[in-house]
Amino acid sequence: MFSTKIYSSWHETQHEKYVQILDKIGMDIFSGKILDIGSGPGYLKEFLHEREITAELVSLDIENSRI
Repeated sequence: MFSTKIYSSWHETQHEKYVQILDKIGMDIFSGKILDIGSGPGYLKEFLHEREITAELVSLDIENSRI
């Protein structure tokens, strides 16, 4: 398993990936329900919150402490 320290170092990388995805597919993908598999420390949740996207998010991770 990855440690919290390693996941924390990926924050900017994850953020940039989400921005690139939005540029390609648009905001419509974030309507309704979203399943975040391997949610880690919650980068997607944070990203959605920053953009005031109110889709229902279900997060799954193998380690309960990460959810």
